[in-house]
Amino acid sequence: MTKKQWFKRLRRALSALSKEERETAAQYYAELFDDKKESGETEEDILAQFGLPESAAAGILSEREHSPAAPRPSAGGTVARWVGVLFLFVCIGIPVLAVLFALAASAIILSASGAVISLAGLADCVWFFIVLSKGTEIAALAHIGIGVATTGAGLLMIPCFALCAKGMFWLCKQSLLLTGRMFTGKRSA
Repeated sequence: MTKKQWFKRLRRALSALSKEERETAAQYYAELFDDKKESGETEEDILAQFGLPESAAAGILSEREHSPAAPRPSAGGTVARWVGVLFLFVCIGIPVLAVLFALAASAIILSASGAVISLAGLADCVWFFIVLSKGTEIAALAHIGIGVATTGAGLLMIPCFALCAKGMFWLCKQSLLLTGRMFTGKRSA
């Protein structure tokens, strides 16, 4: 049996333990193996001294049964956790929701302002016909030019405003993700 096979069988025999506990046990034997290897013993001799991996696992499991169990969290910890979540929701969640609502309102208002500018341009184009019917051609030409320019500017502003609103939402999302990572301690991959 090779070292790799021995450790594979040891981990399999310790499957009742958590992954962390299995790795701790495997690491103990790996360090012991390395120390014996450095002192000049062969792999076969070291594994013979260790015995069967299942026997080593049985010893580890029996030690674990006789050791005091880790204390479990009390129900008070759960209540305290819920109080903490409620506190965070009131102090952070509600203001964040207010900001998101304000961003949504801003996006709607920005898009609507582009539409209103376009409608104002169209109204000026209509005014062109009214002024033209009164016989003032130069004023009418000015109104049609202003109307077409305003309508075009308004139509161009709608996608720009929508893009700005999308950017605001993206920045808000990124700041929320960053804040969440700060609270959980997780780093982005």
